[in-house]
Amino acid sequence: MKKILYSLLFCISLISCNEGGSKDKLVSKVRSDINVELQKRASSNGISLSINSFDLMHKNGKEYSGVLKTIEGGQEYTYQVDVTADEHSYMWKIVE
Repeated sequence: MKKILYSLLFCISLISCNEGGSKDKLVSKVRSDINVELQKRASSNGISLSINSFDLMHKNGKEYSGVLKTIEGGQEYTYQVDVTADEHSYMWKIVE
């Protein structure tokens, strides 16, 4: 019985490690995409922009919710970001 319990705990830890790694990759990819898009907008408006932080929380299924903090033209802004992702693709949207 102990072997089964240890095997189950080991499998759960492997799954949670893999999910954490994939979430980190998703955060990195989405942050990069958002940065490119926001830099284009900032440049066209003649202001500077930097991303202070971005993180995602898994809501359910393929849905994630995130908080993006930026400095734009010297002012701090906070945005909510919705992300839908599967193994191969993702979509993000800044909620206004």
